[in-house]
Amino acid sequence: MNYPDSLKVLIDSFKKLPSIGEKTAERLSFAVMNMSEEDINSFSKAIVDVKLKIKKCSICGNITENEICDICSDSSRDSDIICVVEDSKNIISLEKMGSYRGKYHVLNGLISPMDGKGPDDIMLDSLLQRIKKEKNTTPYVTKKFFALMLVVCMVISAAIGAGAYALAISNFGGTSVDKSVHTTYYNLAKATGSELSIEEIVAKNENSVVAIETESVATDTWLRQYVTQGAGSGVIYSEDGYIITNNHVIDGASSIQVTLYNGKSYPATLVATDAQTDVAVIKIDETGLTPVSMGSMDQVSVGSLAVAIGNPLGTLSGTATDGIISALEREITIDGKSMTLIQTSASINPGNSGGGLFDQYGDLIGLVVAKSSGSDVEGLGFAIPVDKVESVAKSLIKNGYVEGRPAAGIQIQDLTDSSTAMQYGVSITGVYIMGVTGDNAKKAGLQQGDMVYYIDDVKVTDSATLIKEIQKHKVGDTVTFTIVRGGDILKVDVQLEDSAKIQQKQNTKDSTKASDKN
Repeated sequence: MNYPDSLKVLIDSFKKLPSIGEKTAERLSFAVMNMSEEDINSFSKAIVDVKLKIKKCSICGNITENEICDICSDSSRDSDIICVVEDSKNIISLEKMGSYRGKYHVLNGLISPMDGKGPDDIMLDSLLQRIKKEKNTTPYVTKKFFALMLVVCMVISAAIGAGAYALAISNFGGTSVDKSVHTTYYNLAKATGSELSIEEIVAKNENSVVAIETESVATDTWLRQYVTQGAGSGVIYSEDGYIITNNHVIDGASSIQVTLYNGKSYPATLVATDAQTDVAVIKIDETGLTPVSMGSMDQVSVGSLAVAIGNPLGTLSGTATDGIISALEREITIDGKSMTLIQTSASINPGNSGGGLFDQYGDLIGLVVAKSSGSDVEGLGFAIPVDKVESVAKSLIKNGYVEGRPAAGIQIQDLTDSSTAMQYGVSITGVYIMGVTGDNAKKAGLQQGDMVYYIDDVKVTDSATLIKEIQKHKVGDTVTFTIVRGGDILKVDVQLEDSAKIQQKQNTKDSTKASDKN
């Protein structure tokens, strides 16, 4: 049967709407036909009103019936943060969450080279003009530069959905982005699923990962000195030249050279280092650098994307490899030290140490530290969690050491077999106290030659276990050592001290002894 002309026109009109096919258009048309005259008049008026009354906000481009939308006119909202969105529907979705209190800018589209959409096809000019007007500044930001930044920081496909990025106007055109802005972006990105592609992650961080070359003076068995060379990676921590790397990358180095992604090289000085966490901070004399965006272990989960960027083999700087997060809080012993690390399947090679491990948002989640090696071993790389890296780095920059780390004030040695135990004058294997350096440990009565059997209720089988249990506490806590001394078993209560202060006292004593000898 052929539909009457008026009904056919209505069906064809509905088919012009997105995702409306023939059957749906027919169903909607019959529904309209069966509506009352009052409802029809109200329905048609609503359509006309939407067309005649709705316009774009003169400031942000959001839909409104007024010259300025409700969000732009709300004085309680933070005008220093702009969330850049694809269209007005994204604003509605984000406002429903109720956690964002900044303002918006609607691009009316996304950059998509595959679809032929470039910077000129979206509302970039108005955004740039808005930034200059609201801050009364004239930052050197070109449309090309801003378009590139959006390519890196936004979802570049309309199929993805609500892509968004928060910008701090106060920092726009500067050398760093305020951490609150990054946090806002992360929350928005995660809520909307706006993950970056591997290409975008690399583009975001390629200027923030550096190659490190070292030279060290060594002495052979004939007491002849020679120079050895080493290589590793690092991540830029601040725009004024602070760089984080591994302690083992620069340990014992007489000279350190840093090469940026653009090929420029700089001599670096050692700020401070922490052997326990294998974190070190170095510095170059340069400004305007691009720091990494610090992530959080709260946003890391097993199975999520992981991208490593570093200098494998010491010659392939800027190399990116991808994989997944294989495990969290993996207990690994490296050079006799027990460490809790992130495990990743991203390819890690010599020279990657000190480089960055990044998540699906391009944020730093770990400092690459090691690869499990062996002829049959692949896909076992490890990284120091970013929360630990950042806290240690801050303390090293501020104090030159890590403050607030608990220590018992003892020097220990693993005795793994009976012959070694006999050399130390004891009859059992385990953890041997080589010396007592802490005042509290001395007052409590710990002595050289004691064998540690328990700490609190945990049996101590090796030094890694002892250190791990101590690190569960804080400075000032009291722990109970169960020790074997001769044939006796004793319990000793020790109040933990700050490891840095113990070391400072020990360094002072050593320097005093050296002066007395001279």
